[in-house]
Amino acid sequence: MNFAREIGLDLARFEADLDDQATAARVLKDQNDGIELGVQGTPTFFVNGAKFSGQPSYKALKNAVAEELAK
Repeated sequence: MNFAREIGLDLARFEADLDDQATAARVLKDQNDGIELGVQGTPTFFVNGAKFSGQPSYKALKNAVAEELAK
């Protein structure tokens, strides 16, 4: 909670969201989606299906995005 306060979050909303079942469901869905996609850690990025995990270089991500935008 101290970190939430330090970064200026609305603490009442933060606490309500922590207890909210809809929030928990969204987090669980994201987790399950990641498992289905083979995500084993963070950060993991997808650029139109191409998976970049660990610490991909800025250049690699920039090139992948540029190639997709050029299509």
